[in-house]
Amino acid sequence: MRILDDLENATSRIGRGQTAPKGLIRLTVPPTFARLHLVSKLPAFFAAYPDMAVEMAASESPTTIIEDGFDLAIHSGDLPDSNLVARKFAQTMIILVATPQYVMRYGMPESPEDLRRFPAVVFVERGSAQPWSIGSGQNTNRIIPTGVFRTSDIEQMRMGVLKHPGIAQAPAWLFAAELREGTVLRLLTPFERTVPILAVRPASRRISGKVRIFIEHLEKTFALCSQFNPQRS
Repeated sequence: MRILDDLENATSRIGRGQTAPKGLIRLTVPPTFARLHLVSKLPAFFAAYPDMAVEMAASESPTTIIEDGFDLAIHSGDLPDSNLVARKFAQTMIILVATPQYVMRYGMPESPEDLRRFPAVVFVERGSAQPWSIGSGQNTNRIIPTGVFRTSDIEQMRMGVLKHPGIAQAPAWLFAAELREGTVLRLLTPFERTVPILAVRPASRRISGKVRIFIEHLEKTFALCSQFNPQRS
């Protein structure tokens, strides 16, 4: 996996006598991220580039772009495939969250080890509970959460947390509105970590002008999304 710092050192030719980009961009996006954050960014893009169109497919796996011929994938966190390259257009914090009602019933965990006795909303993959990584580097703790509600769907996990049965670990973007409103609380904030949000494409393909312009639009619009990185309390 390579994260490109310069998009092959390409610079915009728009405004220097070159033809404005046109055509269709096909991308895969995790459906909850698209619904909460990405679709709302598209009208400004279409206003700036009226000859361009965007087609989104719901997918959590960035490798779909190679398998099915998409131009881009949106992905949060590290990439699993060395056949992909990526441009970071935003970043988010990985946080622990619970509702005030949950905290009133169970109290606040005081340390990562303390989490083992607190009920959780558990994210599962292939039937296995996914561990929480608390902290970073050599100080990382891995906790296997347990609880009465398990799901393999991030939207279901979000809704589960809001019904008060447990703590969840999630990217801050998933609870951006609830964090602003105070309907969820962040727990153990000193142990949060930051991960990139990436625009991913196959390493085997040169970047096209339309794809480059779309990534630049993502960088500009998501630069204002401070809710992805809420201040630690």
